[in-house]
Amino acid sequence: SLQTIGQAMIESRGLADLAGRFCRHAVQLCDAQRAILYSQRFDGQVEIVAAAGWEPEVVGQVVDMALILDSRIGPDPQPFGFAPPGVPILFENFQIKAGLAVSLYAQNEWCGLMIVHSSKKPGFLPGEASLLRTFANQAALAMQRAGLVEQLRDKIERLEAAQNELVRKERFEHEME
Repeated sequence: SLQTIGQAMIESRGLADLAGRFCRHAVQLCDAQRAILYSQRFDGQVEIVAAAGWEPEVVGQVVDMALILDSRIGPDPQPFGFAPPGVPILFENFQIKAGLAVSLYAQNEWCGLMIVHSSKKPGFLPGEASLLRTFANQAALAMQRAGLVEQLRDKIERLEAAQNELVRKERFEHEME
C-alpha cells in the first residue's frame, strides 16, 4: 500500500484526486464497500474530501467537527456502525454490518478521519484495522503535502497575475508619456 501512495502522489491531479484514490484503495485493502474521508478545516469544521461507494454529491459537504469528535478519540481505529456524518441515507438501501473509523494524523496532529463500512462481513480483522491505520497515516502525510503544493501553486498564480498587471500598467503609463 505504501507503493500505491507513492504512485498516487506522482499521478494525482491535486488534493481531491489524491483523496479519492486513497478512499478507493482503503475499500480494497479491507474488502469494504464504502469509505469516506474527512479533512479538518481551519474554521473548526471538517469537509468530506472523498467518498467511495457513496453518492458523489457528498464530496464537498462541510460538517460540524462536533459530529465526529467521538470518532477521533485516539490513534487506534474505532468501531463505527452507523451512517457517516454529513451523508444523507436512504435507510431502506443502507445496511452496515461493520464499520471502522480511522483517525488521520500528520506529524502527530489530528487532521482528518476515514470511515470504512462493510455490508457483507460482520467485522474487520485486527490486521485489517492495523493496515488501515498505517495507510491512513501515510495518506494524511501525502494529503498534507499535496495541500501545501496546491497552496504554493495558487500563490504562484496570484503572483504571476499581479506581475502581469504591473507590466500592463507600466505599458499603459509608457504609452501615455
